[in-house]
Amino acid sequence: MMTDQPSSQPVFEVVTITLDNLGGLKTTYESLKAQTDKDFHWIVIDGDSQDGTKDFLKSLSGDPNCTPDWISEPDKGIYHAMNKGIDRLQGHESLVVFLNAGDELANQDTLKHIRDWIPHEGSKTLPPFVYGDAIEKTVSNCHFPKISKLHHKLIWGMITHHQAMWYNSRLIRDKNIRYDEHYTISADYDFTVRFLKGLSDGQYKDVLYIPEFFCRFQCGGISQRKRQLGRKEQHDIRKACYNPSFLILYMISARQGLANLCARFSPRLSRYIRRIIQSS
Repeated sequence: MMTDQPSSQPVFEVVTITLDNLGGLKTTYESLKAQTDKDFHWIVIDGDSQDGTKDFLKSLSGDPNCTPDWISEPDKGIYHAMNKGIDRLQGHESLVVFLNAGDELANQDTLKHIRDWIPHEGSKTLPPFVYGDAIEKTVSNCHFPKISKLHHKLIWGMITHHQAMWYNSRLIRDKNIRYDEHYTISADYDFTVRFLKGLSDGQYKDVLYIPEFFCRFQCGGISQRKRQLGRKEQHDIRKACYNPSFLILYMISARQGLANLCARFSPRLSRYIRRIIQSS
């Protein structure tokens, strides 16, 4: 079941996937509802939850602040659900973010601030890709900043959290880019690499980094619980998309291995080292 889609043509589209995470979905909803810029289309892909999620989504029908366009049915996993979200994007050009249940925009003015950075009326198109910084939320409700690396360093891994990246929907559609569902953890990295490598030189120059916090990311997900598998998948993606030298692969592997050890045995030291690396 779904609500009617809004009749306007919003600049922003937010795709949220969820499965039996009603509390997290409500957190995401409250974040979107609070936005001072209401020019967004919210898509919710629910994997047939049995925890009251469908009743909650039904209750939002006609909500003047945040009416979801939603569907609830079994899916084949997180990236299959994200691809369903892509298929539900409106036909116009927009900026799309994948903000899953439990994740939030950084504050109530996040969309407004992104809009303020976008070239104004008269510009022929939206930027191809917009990204910013993130705030990590731990299970103990502590918050830590994660400053983005620049997009030309993508070969080293994700430059920021996926929830802090906005993709141009027209380019997703024109290039027929979808999440590769055979990856368990790193399809978001593969998606981002293929999206950016598919840009023309002119489009690549229009990629926009905004030095502001875009999202609050809930730590503890599968990518953090299965770091070794994630590193292996990223290694395979890196070889397929960049064909780097053995030396580059070794340097990346060593750096990620050190970061993984620090994150496992001393999270505070890990965050300190990461800030040093990001500022260099």
